Order: sequence, then C-alpha cells, then structure tokens
Amino acid sequence: MHYLRSYSFGKPYLRVLKIDASDPKHFEGLEQRFDTALMVNVLEHVPDEQVALRNLRQSLERGGRAIILVPQHPALHGTLDEALEHRERYTPQSLERALTSAGFRVEKMFDFNRVSVPGWWLNGKIMRKRMFSRVQLKLVNSSIPILRRIDRMWPWGGLSLIGIGVKD
Repeated sequence: MHYLRSYSFGKPYLRVLKIDASDPKHFEGLEQRFDTALMVNVLEHVPDEQVALRNLRQSLERGGRAIILVPQHPALHGTLDEALEHRERYTPQSLERALTSAGFRVEKMFDFNRVSVPGWWLNGKIMRKRMFSRVQLKLVNSSIPILRRIDRMWPWGGLSLIGIGVKD
C-alpha cells in the first residue's frame, strides 16, 4: 500500500484506496467516480464474488473498465492455493460468467505466465508444499527476460487470467 501511494504522488489522475471489496460501505461516495478500476488477486479471496464485482461496478462511470486478475486452472488448486487462502481458481468461462452476472460486458480475456504452470503443479499438487523455495524464486526471476519471450509457446493456458469488463 505504501509503495502504491508513493507511486501515485504527483499523479492527480491516479487514486490509491484501501477497500474491502466485499463491504458496500467502503464504496459509499465512490459511485460513478472512476473510469478504470483494478482488482488484482482479490476475487479469489472474497466470500461472495458477486458482491465484490457489483461494488466495483457501481464505482465506475458509464463506459468504465474493470481489469480483473485471478488465478487460472481449477485443477491446479492445491497446497499453495490453500496457503494463499484462495477460495478458487478460475477458467475463462467462470470469470466471464462472474463478470456478466455482475452486469459487465466482457471486452477481452487473456492469460499469461504459462511457464509457471508446471512449477505450480509440481510444488502445490505433487510435493504439497505451501511456499516456493528461495532458490526456485531466484531461478525464475533471473530467467524472466528469456521466459517472457517464450511464454506464449507453451501449449497450456497461463497461471493467471485477466478479464476486462465494461460497464455499459
């Protein structure tokens, strides 16, 4: 939160708020105030995704966009997800259904980070770990320039999914 606030300093078009997406009270006074809202790794944690998405939608002006990032691949749900308190992992269809049920028109949907799927599967499903080792994280981080270039070549969907919903 501190980093985001410091990043937004001097940018009057950028507003950083700490809100509970599930609490309608946190959205009071924010009705139709924003043209874009980001929800990054939040939806999989809230008890009722529809309440959170409707709250977010009401804060957007007409034509506003909600950019939602969620974990993908329900079959990968394992000990890593449990440690992160993920309620679920999404499919493109389930995220699209959630967005349209909340009143959004889905403009675009795409995944990314395909290269991390085998590591998530190995650590969270097979080895039943609750975190990655520092060595694994350093290896992946140092390989990012190469991995970014070949990420789309893998035959499976990415570890994460992004949906862009528009308030018409």
